[in-house]
Amino acid sequence: MNCRKFAVTALGVEGTKLKIKQYFLPCNSWSCPECAKRKARHVAKTTKKGFEGECIRFVTLTMCASKNLSKAACDIKEAWNRLRLAITRRFGTFKYVWTIEGHKISGMPNLHILLNKYIPQRWLSRAAYRCGFGYVADIRKVKTNDAFDYVVKYLGKGLGSKTLERIMREQRLRRWSKSRSIKTDEKDNKGFTAIRISDLIAPLDFYASQQSRNQERNEVRQESFEVDNNSFTLTYDVGSDASNI
Repeated sequence: MNCRKFAVTALGVEGTKLKIKQYFLPCNSWSCPECAKRKARHVAKTTKKGFEGECIRFVTLTMCASKNLSKAACDIKEAWNRLRLAITRRFGTFKYVWTIEGHKISGMPNLHILLNKYIPQRWLSRAAYRCGFGYVADIRKVKTNDAFDYVVKYLGKGLGSKTLERIMREQRLRRWSKSRSIKTDEKDNKGFTAIRISDLIAPLDFYASQQSRNQERNEVRQESFEVDNNSFTLTYDVGSDASNI
């Protein structure tokens, strides 16, 4: 089920039948509750598959409270890139998936990270502060299924701050990211429909001529009306074979 924010209408001809079909398309935005849940499930599925059979740590990093909210939202990714490089130099390469969540009161962005590397909490706190994060850094071991739930929770419920959401939308900032070693799973196409351009253009001339000709003779009759989650279809009998037009 998608949010049905957009719709595309297509015309098709099968013998004497004229089919008018409207496809419902999702907005695919993180600010949309329906699309956010669907996108979060896809990210969680990728996360679960990418960390399968590995020991996972869950890390929470905060930004300095003294920072401006807009600047903190823009700086958080750069701070993570510096910290990621520091971790790689000290402990070697690692897998990761991170998401952003806004603080309930201040709206200040927090970074939640899943990774497959053991990192001492004291070292992490000091390194994170040097890279631009706040004083507190939390790291704990979690199960694979719990990691799946964390991703759905933080991505599916929104940022938790309308101000932070507006800033990230205007600045085109990402809600999540992952290491290249975690391969993106193929997207579920149930929320989308492939539409050929010919389906939209080819029948237009036929429809225009038949509409004016048969409406006068009352030969256009609705035969069926079909509805599913992503589209609905109207079928009419236009009274003559399209191949002879």
